[in-house]
Amino acid sequence: MQLNQSLQFDKLMDYIYPKVFTIAPREQLVQVFKESFAGNENLSMEMDSLRTRTISSKVVINEGSYYLIRYSMLIRIKMTNEKADASSSMLGLMKSQYGEDNVRHDKATGKYVITVNTSMVAIKNAVSPQWSFLNFEPDHPLAAQLLDEAVITKLKSFPEEQKN
Repeated sequence: MQLNQSLQFDKLMDYIYPKVFTIAPREQLVQVFKESFAGNENLSMEMDSLRTRTISSKVVINEGSYYLIRYSMLIRIKMTNEKADASSSMLGLMKSQYGEDNVRHDKATGKYVITVNTSMVAIKNAVSPQWSFLNFEPDHPLAAQLLDEAVITKLKSFPEEQKN
C-alpha cells in the first residue's frame, strides 16, 4: 500500500499476482497507473489514509495460501478543466459508484474526496512462490480467470467484521 501511495508503480508491479500479466502486460499496467495517479492536464489523483480493516484467517487450497485483506483509503481527484455545472453531475456519478456517504466535493481545494472500501487477496502458490497481491472483486469476470473457484468461494465466505 505504501508503494501505491508514494507512486512507485514499477516497484508496485513486483507485488502484483503474476498471472495478471497474462491479461495485461506489466509495462501497460505501469503506464495506466502513471497516467491515473501521476496526473495529466485534465485530471490528478492521489491516495491517502490507506488503512487495513480486516485480515482473514489463512486459507489453504491446492497447496496455495491465501488471505483476504479488506482495506480502506481516500482518493482525491481534481479535474482541472471542470465547469461548475459539470461538478454536480460528476458528484452524482461518483456517489452512485462509491455510495452516497463516501463521496464529497471539497470546494476549498476543488477536489472530490472518495472513501473507498475494497479488498485484495494475498497469494502464495505455484504461480507466485513469493507473496503477491490481487484486487479482489469476486463477481468480476477476471476473478475466475485469475483464481480457482474454490479460492473465490472460500474468500467470499468471510464475514465483513472478522478481525485478526
